[in-house]
Amino acid sequence: MKSPRVSSQPHRSGVARSLLAVSTCLWALPPGRSEPDGFSSQRVLEISTPSVREDIYARQAALALPHWDGLIERELVIVTREGADTFKVRLIGKDGGEKLASSKPVTMSELFAVIDQMPMRRQEMKRTQAATGRDRSQPTE
Repeated sequence: MKSPRVSSQPHRSGVARSLLAVSTCLWALPPGRSEPDGFSSQRVLEISTPSVREDIYARQAALALPHWDGLIERELVIVTREGADTFKVRLIGKDGGEKLASSKPVTMSELFAVIDQMPMRRQEMKRTQAATGRDRSQPTE
């Protein structure tokens, strides 16, 4: 009977691998491109990483995946920039301005709190509340 193979690489959860694949498929910009075209109607969560195989990237992916509905509700797309010198997460608002920057993974509660304070997001929440009669401003955990 063979003994189990032990790897020196840290274990990545299926959740992290799934988001890793999804976010890479959404938008992976080549070096030199500053912003994706046509995103003035959406917010952008830009994840810059030396490699999508980095553990820190997998941790960010694992934080985001369970909150996919909240990301969609907030009209947020994930852009992965592979080949960066260091890991960085940036939130870019619909106005094109940088709203958040971090050199470590960002929790979705932190991200949603920043987004939900933006004037455009507040207007979106009011319209949604008026149309549906319910408050959707609270992040789903």
